Amino acid sequence: MTRQDFEDILTGPQDLTLENLQNVLEYSRREKTSVEYKVEFEREQNGKVNLLDFCKLMLGFLNADVSGCVVIYGITREIDSSTSEPVSSFVQGHMISGARREDLVGYIRLRIWPRHAHLIHIKQLPINDEKAVTSIYVGKGTSKPYLYYDPDNPSVGVRSFIRGSGVTSEMRAPELHEFIQSLGTKEAETGERATTTRAARKEPDWKTILRENLEQMSSVLKEPKEFGLCTIAVFAETQISVSDDEIKNILQPTRGGNVRPMEELWYCEPLKTTQKWYRRIFVPRGLEKEMKAVWALTCYRGTGTLIVNNLIDEFLKGEKCLNDWHLSYQIQRLLQMARVLYADKTQKVKIVLDFAHIDRFVYPKYWGHLTEKTYPYAGEHEPIVREVNLDDILLGAQVDILAPAVVEAIKEVAKIFGLDDLPNDLVDKNNEMLYVQTFKGQR
Repeated sequence: MTRQDFEDILTGPQDLTLENLQNVLEYSRREKTSVEYKVEFEREQNGKVNLLDFCKLMLGFLNADVSGCVVIYGITREIDSSTSEPVSSFVQGHMISGARREDLVGYIRLRIWPRHAHLIHIKQLPINDEKAVTSIYVGKGTSKPYLYYDPDNPSVGVRSFIRGSGVTSEMRAPELHEFIQSLGTKEAETGERATTTRAARKEPDWKTILRENLEQMSSVLKEPKEFGLCTIAVFAETQISVSDDEIKNILQPTRGGNVRPMEELWYCEPLKTTQKWYRRIFVPRGLEKEMKAVWALTCYRGTGTLIVNNLIDEFLKGEKCLNDWHLSYQIQRLLQMARVLYADKTQKVKIVLDFAHIDRFVYPKYWGHLTEKTYPYAGEHEPIVREVNLDDILLGAQVDILAPAVVEAIKEVAKIFGLDDLPNDLVDKNNEMLYVQTFKGQR
């Protein structure tokens, strides 16, 4: 097992099983990975989970200058690499009352600020009706300092914690002030190094590219502030060179084949170009051709960076609903375009997914007129950034089989709306996109 396998078990789509739990424990024993084991959750006299004690461990990891910290509850003691006992003998389980996965997610969501859903992954393996093993993977904090505040118990006040030398300690006002000052210094140093590196390469970083791209969309798309904006971008992880002819070929308004960016449901405007990029913009059929676009596809000269910007309410109906079927389709198709465009150049790409103007939007369970329940925007989010191997993105006869990387991206979107899993199926029994099934022959 590699470190990537270890993290995939703890953060990936698969359930936690006894087999992969044992793999995690074996890996931790062998590699001395930063894993903390706890037999049980600290509890109040009434048996309820001590929320401050539980959350402070998460806060400590989020504020620390480390990445990929893990806590596993329900393990009897630290696993010593020198022992000959099988790792299964350490699995005892913790009391599940008040500590089911949905309970733990709720404790964290309401009490740790700023929002952090994309950084904490919780999985649970039931042992019996009363006990379970719970793994909690905490990524590196990106919006420090993280703070504790319990709206149900405001007398506790605002608290903050940090992890160091195996101990989680509270940062009082002087320590917190010093910590915040140190963050400013680190950010300045990091920014200076990044600026120097980019100047040497004469290439902007992906955040700069996205920022410039978004600034253009207010004049390209129809009222993003009213209809919501989704941005999907694919960046090659290594420096590659893509010719203008390759870019123009991938942006041809054709249907069929492996990649279908231009389809019968859309009017496609003539290819636009500048010194930096080529761009196609689209209007849904049924709307006037002269209207502003509802989505745009941009490919940058030289690097081949691909960016799709589309209105979330793409048919301008005034419905403040996210359509996860359509979003999964858009991500999949953009990754497929990247695979064709980057063929023989690179297999590793970074995909970035972000939203703007979604304060009034909801994530519906089911979609369209069959909506059963809606989940409001949680109030704050950060861009979803993932590395993808293009060898995992299928083409040809399997073009409509949804890639696991896309499913994981949509799960992260669900967290932005306060969900821990997808409310809707994205695929049919053959793992083909339901969105495509709806528009068979047109999309």
